Amino acid sequence: AHEVVGRNCNFLQGDERLQPEVAQMRQAIAEGQSITVVIRNFRKDGTPFWNQVELSPVRAAQGQPLTHYFALQTDVTLKRQAERANVLRALELERIIRGGPVGMILLDEDGRASVATPALWRLMNLAPVALDGLESAQVAAAIGAAVAQAQGLPPTPLPWPQGSQSVRWEVLRDGRPRALDVASFELGHLTRERVIVVRDVTQEEVEQAARSQFLATAAHELRTPMGSICGFTELLLMRNYSAEQARPLLETILRQSMRLSAMLNDLLDLSQMDVMGGHAFALSAVGLQEALRKAVQVAAPPGSTRSIDLEIDCEDALVRAHPQNLDQVLINLLSNALKYSPQGGAVVLQA
Repeated sequence: AHEVVGRNCNFLQGDERLQPEVAQMRQAIAEGQSITVVIRNFRKDGTPFWNQVELSPVRAAQGQPLTHYFALQTDVTLKRQAERANVLRALELERIIRGGPVGMILLDEDGRASVATPALWRLMNLAPVALDGLESAQVAAAIGAAVAQAQGLPPTPLPWPQGSQSVRWEVLRDGRPRALDVASFELGHLTRERVIVVRDVTQEEVEQAARSQFLATAAHELRTPMGSICGFTELLLMRNYSAEQARPLLETILRQSMRLSAMLNDLLDLSQMDVMGGHAFALSAVGLQEALRKAVQVAAPPGSTRSIDLEIDCEDALVRAHPQNLDQVLINLLSNALKYSPQGGAVVLQA
């Protein structure tokens, strides 16, 4: 106390007595007014801290001359550091999400929109709408009105995700319907900030529908070879066929087993592609001419009743492909050509 009593508090300012807040305090004192400022001060050991200074004039009675000032000083360094950290975090978050392909709306602790990324408007093919400061219901109404205006429809508020659920928005982009998935996520556990993430899931839904259709078709197709295998096996077990009589039955069982195996391999390939995408199969340089000749030998082997005329002029041609899958594709195409050509017409392979 003896180092402070009787001294002007400006000794706490060190060499930083030209801070704007110092001039503001001087003006307030000269005018006999109250003021609250935050200034940078220094401790005895020279370390800086942020000091919140609240000055209030003291008078003996209303209208009497000013006799003293009451000053309350509070160390707000931690608060100031937290505020600065929040500003830097907000700037960094905005920098990251503004450049992404996913539309985002950032809601502050009060549930009001503070940031809307450009990708949000690109997804809906809309000009940006002012959302800053709007509550979630107002945001949904503003976007819904913009969507309706673009489509020439009456304004309708869009559904808004509650908690951790997601909702679906349907919009038109370039004249085509698009499905948008809208989900809400917390930004950590220490704050009530949330981010609304808007993704275009149109292609995902198309792929899911195609996958479901494929699986339904595959399940139907699997029943045919399974029925043949079970049926002919049951016949062999129930009756005493001679070797000559049993042979065609066994050949049918073998063919259907091979067909069933091929279908299962296709399903496994599909599953692998679904998980790994373009990395499911390693691609390499494959000689096209050799691949075509092998496919012809399998689809129409020597001695068969049908043949394939070759018109190949690609001796040095290379294609980037998965060798086994390329063989399978070519064999399937040629087999279908032989099987479905009208009246057993000629099949010509040109390359």
